[in-house]
Amino acid sequence: MNISPGGAVMTGPADQASQGAREAVEQLFITSYLDLVRLAAAVLRDQVMAEDVVQEAFARVQARWHGVRDTTRTLAYLRRAVLNGARSELRRRGVRRPNKLTHPDPKPVPSAEASALGRLGRSELLNAIGNLPNRQRNVLLLRFVQELSISETATSLRITTGAVKASQHRAIENLQRQIGKEI
Repeated sequence: MNISPGGAVMTGPADQASQGAREAVEQLFITSYLDLVRLAAAVLRDQVMAEDVVQEAFARVQARWHGVRDTTRTLAYLRRAVLNGARSELRRRGVRRPNKLTHPDPKPVPSAEASALGRLGRSELLNAIGNLPNRQRNVLLLRFVQELSISETATSLRITTGAVKASQHRAIENLQRQIGKEI
């Protein structure tokens, strides 16, 4: 009979496996939670809902840890689960693609031109990204918000590296068309 660090009595291999799952998910949570929330928030434009989506994804991973065959792909699964959860939340809201920020853009103020122009450019870009097809938007978010490589993005989305490159290229072309500027 063993006693876990939390004081619970562990009676056998199943309890030890459960403890191992908790520790593995906890470590994954510590290292990737903030990045996943940023990813969800970029899709949802709602920090609180983004945190909920990420927590639900982690809860599903922990509940199914015993069935995980390749733990090296768990982070890719989590990214996919977060993107799917965010899209599901958008459907529940009845909004297919958010095309407006929930708060109005600030008017440029002469005393703070640089920061005002920076915010206007950012909100314009976020609105344009929100209008992209799902795959193009997800590729851009993973590549440039999460800073994943092409192969990591392909693994996360379960598509080929060529599809990542093509989607990224099309997304950038679409953004340039929407915004009218060189990106």
